[in-house]
Amino acid sequence: PDPVATGVVVTARPGLAGLAATTNLVFVADRDPLDERDAFLAFRAADGELAWQLDYPAKDDLDYGHSPRATPLVRDGRVDEEPFG
Repeated sequence: PDPVATGVVVTARPGLAGLAATTNLVFVADRDPLDERDAFLAFRAADGELAWQLDYPAKDDLDYGHSPRATPLVRDGRVDEEPFG
């Protein structure tokens, strides 16, 4: 759906990852406000409501900022994590 036509607006904190989308869901990488956990969120495309969230500890001290850097890969109806190389 067109976000302007539906009025759906979803905001996330700054990050380096891109978003991924299917017909029904929009996947976003995010970071918790305390800067201790990475999170991947899935929003329903029709209304912007949160469908599910996965988060995990990520407290490393990085010299280029803290934020998820992986764009979710959607394949065969699943969100996969593929290693590089």
